[in-house]
Amino acid sequence: MKTNPSRSISFTKACSKIDPNFPIRGRGSRAPNPNEPMFATFGAQAAEVEVDMETGEVRVMRIAAAQDFGKAINPKFCISQIYGGVQFGLGYALWEEGMFDPRTGKMLNNNLHQYRMPTSLDFPRVEAFLVEGEDPYFAYSAKGGAEVTNTPTPAAIRNAIHNATGIWLNHLPMSPEKVVEAIRKKSKMEKTNDP
Repeated sequence: MKTNPSRSISFTKACSKIDPNFPIRGRGSRAPNPNEPMFATFGAQAAEVEVDMETGEVRVMRIAAAQDFGKAINPKFCISQIYGGVQFGLGYALWEEGMFDPRTGKMLNNNLHQYRMPTSLDFPRVEAFLVEGEDPYFAYSAKGGAEVTNTPTPAAIRNAIHNATGIWLNHLPMSPEKVVEAIRKKSKMEKTNDP
């Protein structure tokens, strides 16, 4: 015990006291699997962005992220998972793009100087919300939260860009060049449609 070192023994010493003829055994149970299981987790995000209409630079100011973890056994870890997912999704949405030589297939931007990833300076304020609920098909109702925490980020940023500019972007990353090109196309269409 940490609070009373005189009542402590090492893990090795504790294991040496186990009788090999009577090993430690445990039992557990959980709800049976359904006939047609559908294991699903859910999440939703919203983003607030600033878009420079001349350069096409997108700055993410804030992201609100709600994630269904079933039962968050370790809430701090779940919040950290949301932060990591947002960081991953942020890079995917705005910067990360492998460039390949069409003849050889060799990656042309194969270092962290040329392959742009978000840094701490790019990271927005994140408001994370844990959604909990009973689910009999998961042990203790606990659900995973890996890739599912980064999937909504590009969509949330895309919707925020549309809200700010009126343009829809359909290819990732949503680089400044793509933003400027879409703004110019929209402006040109508006001019040709004016009476």
